[in-house]
Amino acid sequence: MMSKHPIEIPIGRKLSKDEIMDALRLSIIAELDAINLYLQIARSVEDEKIRKVFEDIAREEKTHFGEFLAVLKSMDLEQVKELEIGVKEVKEKTGIVVPNNFSNGSKDIEFNEIKTSEPLTSDEWKYLLSEFTKAADNARKFRHNLPVYKAGRGVDTVPLEYISVADGIEPKERIPIQLKEITVKFALSQKSLDYARNRREMPDISTALQAATSLGFYEDKYIMDRILECKECHYMHLSDWSQPGAAIDDVSKAIAVISNSGIGGPYLLFVSPSRYVKLFKD
Repeated sequence: MMSKHPIEIPIGRKLSKDEIMDALRLSIIAELDAINLYLQIARSVEDEKIRKVFEDIAREEKTHFGEFLAVLKSMDLEQVKELEIGVKEVKEKTGIVVPNNFSNGSKDIEFNEIKTSEPLTSDEWKYLLSEFTKAADNARKFRHNLPVYKAGRGVDTVPLEYISVADGIEPKERIPIQLKEITVKFALSQKSLDYARNRREMPDISTALQAATSLGFYEDKYIMDRILECKECHYMHLSDWSQPGAAIDDVSKAIAVISNSGIGGPYLLFVSPSRYVKLFKD
């Protein structure tokens, strides 16, 4: 249906200006429909390599859309005027500022002239968030082995109840725990973003991945420090693990203390790298 009008024109007859503008509008509709199609397919494809093919083609269709629009603007001055009016109405109603280069119908919108309020595109944000999360999760150790409570964003404190077993199991005390926010700053260079976009690739986010690894390390260190300074914990003297059987004896004694306190298994043992190596000595 979109290509019906041009086909009905007798072969050999040149298109008039109005017919060319009609063809350009139909082409723009076709490009928008193609962009939606490829992006919808990409969101449904699990294989990253195949998904990138559809995403790349969608970007190409966006370029074609821009080309058709640029030609249409050079021919239809009324359309240019209405586009400019639309930009003003959007600004008045929503406060959103849209790049306005419609006053000159023969001028294209250059990539470097477009200034957006967001430094990254939607796809780039998704890519950054996904890879950052993977890197942070790979660096974290305690989080994967301890109960995790998600308090939600904007929460400063959470309540903690101390349990008493003297006269039955019941809450003894309820105290607020101040949450610690851990942050690691990183930056992506604009040159790197421009280079990746020109090649239609995802940007180099090595600085973000390094920050994610550091974040995981700092989180583990904070948890370890809190465990070591816990006043309610049982502390035992460790023997020399370089001696055969010493490690097993220490762990057995610790399990006995925990079990006698009424805490059932399974139990989890965190070992420093220096002591972990001694477990494999003859």
